[in-house]
Amino acid sequence: MLVGLLCISCQPDTVCHETRKVAMHCHFREYYRVPSNVQLNVRTEWDSITVQGIGSDSVLYNNTKQVSYIALPLKDSIDTCAYVLTYHQKKDTLTAIYTNQQKFLSIECGCVYNHKIMQINHTRNWIDTVLIVNDAVMLDIDKNIVLQRTNPDNE
Repeated sequence: MLVGLLCISCQPDTVCHETRKVAMHCHFREYYRVPSNVQLNVRTEWDSITVQGIGSDSVLYNNTKQVSYIALPLKDSIDTCAYVLTYHQKKDTLTAIYTNQQKFLSIECGCVYNHKIMQINHTRNWIDTVLIVNDAVMLDIDKNIVLQRTNPDNE
């Protein structure tokens, strides 16, 4: 009976069902003119996105099609991460400057690092504007920044 109670009271290491992957969510917005109309329409899904972290060999997105947002991981050991974003062979660099804050989830799950975006810098080869819509990078936040561009008619 004692052995049975010990087996019931012990929880396996897989009891943590919460994700611990916090990422900065970047949504896309593009303004383009309709040929027969002077109004601007908005497209929020882009094609052919490639994203690679600077200083990293891994490619996060490789010529990904029909993308409405990307999730960029931020390192908890430093306060700056940079990425190269390629769209139709045009490259831009996106640099996030942020602070880190450790948050305790539970004994089973441990801790997670949340971040606060202080500043976003970018080049302007195809990205026109970057808007910070929510500076808190946390598990339950699904939109942090918006990457905007005005679509040239030559693509």
